[in-house]
Order: sequence, then structure tokens, then C-alpha cells
Amino acid sequence: MLSHYITIALRFMSRNSGLTAINIIGFTIGLVAGLLIYIWVDDELRFDAFHPHADHIYRVVQIEKSGEKSVYHSPKLGEDMQKMFPQIVDHTLIDQWDDYAYILRWGSQINAWSALVDKNFFTFFNFPFVEGNPETAFIDDQSIVISEKYARKLFGKTPALGQEVTFMLPHDIFSMNQRHFRIGGVVRLPHNTHFSFDVALQIGIQGEMFSSAVYLRFNERTAFDSQLQETLSRHHADHKRSGSLLWFQPLRDIHLKNDVAESNYIDHHLGNMQYVIVFTFLAVIIVLMGAFNFMTLSTAQAVNRIKEVAVRKAYGGSKNDLMGQFFSETLIQVLIAMVFALALVHVFLPYLNNFTNKEMTLYFGMHFWITVAAALLVVGCVAGSYPALYLSSFSPVLIFKGGKITGGKTGFIRILMVVQFVFSIGLIICTLVVFRQLSYISNKNLGIDKENIITARCGIWYGADDFKQEVMRNPNVISVGMSLLTPESFSFEMQNVTWEGKTTQDSVRMNMAIIDGDFAKTYGLQVVYGELLRTSGEDYFSGKGGGAMINETAARVMGVANPVGMTINGNKIVAVVRDFHFRSLKEPIVPLVMVYNAEALVNISFKLTPVNRQATIAFIKETYERMRNGTGFEYRFFDDLIAESYQTENRLGRLFMIFAFLSLVISCLGILGLTAISTQKRTKEIGLRKIAGASVLSIMILLNRNYMLWIAIAFVIAAPIAALLMNRWLQGFAYHAGLSWWIFALAGLITLTVAVATISWLCYRAASRNPVESLKYE
Repeated sequence: MLSHYITIALRFMSRNSGLTAINIIGFTIGLVAGLLIYIWVDDELRFDAFHPHADHIYRVVQIEKSGEKSVYHSPKLGEDMQKMFPQIVDHTLIDQWDDYAYILRWGSQINAWSALVDKNFFTFFNFPFVEGNPETAFIDDQSIVISEKYARKLFGKTPALGQEVTFMLPHDIFSMNQRHFRIGGVVRLPHNTHFSFDVALQIGIQGEMFSSAVYLRFNERTAFDSQLQETLSRHHADHKRSGSLLWFQPLRDIHLKNDVAESNYIDHHLGNMQYVIVFTFLAVIIVLMGAFNFMTLSTAQAVNRIKEVAVRKAYGGSKNDLMGQFFSETLIQVLIAMVFALALVHVFLPYLNNFTNKEMTLYFGMHFWITVAAALLVVGCVAGSYPALYLSSFSPVLIFKGGKITGGKTGFIRILMVVQFVFSIGLIICTLVVFRQLSYISNKNLGIDKENIITARCGIWYGADDFKQEVMRNPNVISVGMSLLTPESFSFEMQNVTWEGKTTQDSVRMNMAIIDGDFAKTYGLQVVYGELLRTSGEDYFSGKGGGAMINETAARVMGVANPVGMTINGNKIVAVVRDFHFRSLKEPIVPLVMVYNAEALVNISFKLTPVNRQATIAFIKETYERMRNGTGFEYRFFDDLIAESYQTENRLGRLFMIFAFLSLVISCLGILGLTAISTQKRTKEIGLRKIAGASVLSIMILLNRNYMLWIAIAFVIAAPIAALLMNRWLQGFAYHAGLSWWIFALAGLITLTVAVATISWLCYRAASRNPVESLKYE
């Protein structure tokens, strides 16, 4: 029976090759989009899942009374908790600096992002070792572990294991204190982990222990419920100041459910669970649109198959046999489309990797094939359900007597086409809104200069005044300023503050920034009251004096119109500067205090003229490396740093654009097929209308009219839904562009234009045909 179904299905597909091609192309587009999104979503959900005990590992997060979260604790916390609670079988630690360390090689200093880790870090986790093994990686205090990428940077193809290296930590740069280590292992850091470093050293290697992130592994029998959470947190409260609690964050939640990223330098490559949900939904929509196309065209073709159905029923064919036949046709076409889709996914996956900065592969494991088989069955059943039920329900007696087939065929086709255009128009509206918001972000005045500014990490550097003077000899260097962090990162540092005359007993937290006297000029800060912070000469080396500058929001929190001359945290306020954005535009401007501390200036910023910019940068690089004993100069443009804050939104906009285009293509494929069927059925009508004097244009309008009506109905449905969804998305930004009417009008116009352009060629051919030929055809 199955072979019979397949034979009949292949014959039917061969006789109707044009519509079959449309169906397969629609299925293929939908499946390619669905598979690529599946690969991306699966990768996002599997971050840090490659560790054998990933489901039983938790990171300790401290929650202050103010709600602020931190991952940094005393290194003794993990050891103490493991002793107190038998459920905890192991713990490990990691800390990372926000500044470069250096390995000396070939007479130069090669930048390295370094991490301090516990001795058991690489046995606690399961990172693959390219050279060496985790058990012997830290065999003694002189051993370090480096990443595979950094090993290739240092040694090329030469094995790195056992190599001797000279290493300098960030605070060693000024004293040039060189430490000698041996490489005990080379580790590969997968792209799907929240850890990222070039070099890992043992915690305590400097003779002191810093605050660290603590990871705990519970035994597999432990049910991590609210009662255990409360017990562990209470233990912490007994040993720490009151008011702070512990939260135990599952390892696999760090990537997608992380709200402590801005308070640490450990978390990298973070994602967003909302976007995973959004793109999963989009994948389902795109795949279903291919299925809807098949349903539409198969139902529209029903009139051409009613005699076939009648004959089969007259010869004893049951309704189930007919349904099996029609489902077989659908599944065969879906299977062919899946073969094409898998080939295209293999072609497009490298581009997706480049776009998402990942290293995803098409892994043909059991999980993948189960997903593919399920997709084939679901899509095949959805696509073939209505045509099979509709065609198998025809009465053979009525058909042979010449009766007309009645039912909801026309209404069902209209519904399917309207649904497809609702998706297409909705996606186009979402795309336009996202791009408008991105344009708003790019062009909004942040209250701070961002053009022609480059920044570089320089470490703690007391000789920076001499370097500044040397660089300023170049007429294309306008200003050079220093700071602990660059302005887009000022939100990292928060402190409790008090000020002269403070009346409230509640603690007030403000963002703190450490800058020098040239920072304000470099970034164009505007003074409202007072004079800019000044630091030079003796103050620079002593780290004393200089006062503080605050923003307008901080002054409002203090409740003083002009607080210049007052003290805040022991620093005299010398200026109030106009508010500027130092956080993402998703967040409102918050209070900011800027102070001077020569011991914490590790970033240097250069304001340049746009003239001969690359030559100026080359001059700065040469001067820097000459005066910094061969230290490498790695710079970034400040506007690029700001743009990185919205990298996720940029990718979202481009992905929406791709999916909007694909959905529109699938919808237009359906219209193309329907038009071909419709014009074929109405050949005689078109011929008679032309004989009666109808023009080609009027006939084309007649043939297009229904589709225009469907698009209009889809627009009425899609516009308010898209407006509601995008308004909610925009509310995630404290500063955003509005939903303008032209966005909706443009989305409708784009859809209408593309749809009309798609079918106009077929309509023109039908309308311009000689009416004699049309009547002869009938």
C-alpha cells in the first residue's frame, strides 16, 4: 500500500511540477530558517552544559539590602560552607582583573586577560585540555594555564607545554617586577561558556587572597529547594553583616538569566532568554507559513481532483485510504524539502557563526534526528490535514451527476492567506521599529563627546604626565585624559555616599568614577556650576587633592541647587556637570560622583582631530611603546565601545529583517501559486471580458482585487498586535523613539507592492492573451 501511495504521489507531483516546485521552495525556506534558529537556540540553552556536573553547580551571589547583587566574596566562604554542609561536595574560586597582565616575549609585552583561579578549578570544571591535563596543570606554584588561542599567539604551532614565560601582573607594570612561570597546560575555552581568559594563575600566588566568585557543587541526591536556600543563606548572615542574603545561581542560568553582569568582570558572552523565546516563536511561524502555503494551494486545486476522488471511491477506496494518499503526497514533498534544507543549512551555518560570533556545528546526533523527524511529522500533518480531510469528503454520486462541490474551501483559503500576511506585515513593522530605535540610539546626544576618541588600557602609570606632554606635541591630538573606567562603564562602581548637611538616615548609593583633570576636556563635559576638576604636579604623584565633580542628578538627590563647596564622602565638590549618559539608554541617568585617585588611573583616552587620524594613532602608538618599555598599544574607538552596548539589539534588527523577508517570500509564493490556478480557471471569463471591451489594466485590477483585500484585512489585524509588542519592547529603554504612523503605513505599502509585483506578470499574461485563443482553450 505504501509503495502505491508513493507511486501515485510522484505521478501527481510530476504532472503539476510548477505548483510542486512552489510548495517545496516554501517548505525549504521555512525549514532552513527553522533549523538555523534551532541550532542557535540549542546552543544558547546548552551554555556551560558540557561540564559533567553542570546541573549541580551553583554560583554564590550576595544580595544587599539595597537589592544590589555581587558575585565577590571572601575566598574562605566556599571552604567554610563545604565544611558546614555535607550536601556540598566541592567548591572552587575565580577572580579576574579589569586590566591587562603581560607576558614578555621576543622583547615585547603581549597583552593577556588574566584570571586568578583555585588550584582545583580545572578539575572542578571540565574544560578540554589541548596540552597537558587538569590534574597536573597546577603541579606547583610556578605553573600557569593558558588558553589555546593565546598559546597560538605566543608560540604559533610550537607546543607550549613546559615553556618558560616571564609574566607581569597589572600592578607590576610600573615597577617592572617580572615573575617567571612554566606553562602547565593549554586549555580550550568553548564559545558556549561564560568564562573567558588568556592566562589562569593560582589564587594566592601573590601572597594575598582577593575577593572571588565562589562556585559550589552539590551531590546529585540534593534537591535544591527553598528550604536549603534559606538554610545556606542564614549561615551566611550569621557570619556577615546583617541585611545581606545569599542567592545560589545555577551554573546553566548564568548565560541567559544574568542580572549581575555589570558588577563583575567574570561573565562574558551573555545572552538573553527573551530573545531565545522570540526567535523560537519566529522559527515556528516561518515553518508553519510553508505548511500554510501547501494547504492553500492543495485546497485551491481540489476542483481538479474531484473526479480522481470519485473514481477511487467508486472502486472501493475508503476515506482513510484517500487521506493516506494525500498525507503521503505532503510528507514526500516535506522530505524532499528537508534534504534541500539540510544542504543549505550546511552552506549558511558559517555565516550564522560569523554573525553571532559562535562556533556552532551541525551535529547529526540522536537528539538532532529526533527533532528533524518530529518536525517532518508535524509539518507534514499540519500541511496535509485540511486538504486530506476536504478532498476525501467528496461524494462520488454528486460528482458523477455533475453537482457542484460546496463547503468552506474559499473561506479557508482566505483565512490562510490573511494569516500569512499578518505574520509578514507584523515582522516588517517590528523590523522598522527596531531599526528606528537603533538609529535613535546612534544619533541621540549623550551629553558627552564620542567622535574621534580612542581609548587604551595602560595599567597604573605614574609617568603618564610625561607621556601626555610628548603626545600633545602632535597638533592633531586635542586632549589626553585618564580614568579608571571608560565612560560607558561608569555604572560598574557604586558606593554609599554621605554629604555635608545630609539629613536622611537612609543609605544613598551613587555611581563613582575616578578620573584625572583632563578627562572632562577630553570628553567635552559641560559645567553647570563651579570649575572643572584640576589635578597636576604634586597632587598627581601624591594622589591627594582635586576634589570631586558631580552630575545634575546627584545634586538633585542631595536636594541642593548649587552644592559647589560642600563635601561628599570627604571630597570637596568643585563642579556640577550637565547630565550625560554613562549607562545604556535602557536605563535612566543616575547620580554620579567623579573623584581623582592617581592609584587607579588605568584607562587613557585621546581626543583627536579628524585630520590624518590614522597617522596620529600611529604616532601615539610609537610614543607609547617607546615610553612604556615595549608594552603593546591596543586601542578602541570610544563610539565602538558605545555601539557594543547595543550589539544584541543590532543583531535583533538584522535577524528581524531576514525573517520578515523570508516570510514575505513564502507569502508571495502562495499568491503566485493561487494566481496561476485562478487565471487558469478564469481563462474563458477573461476572454469574454476582452471581447466586451475590457482593458488589460481593468482585468489586472480584477485579478489583483482579492489579494489587495486580503492584505488590507491582514494589515488591520497585524498593526495593533505589532504595536502592542513593540511598545512593550521599547519600554525596556528609558529613552526611546515613539511608534510613528509612517512605520505602519510603510510596512503595509511594502507588503502590497511586493505582492502586486509578484502576481502582476501572471495577471498581465492572462489579461493580454488573444481572446480567441482563450475561448478556444475552453
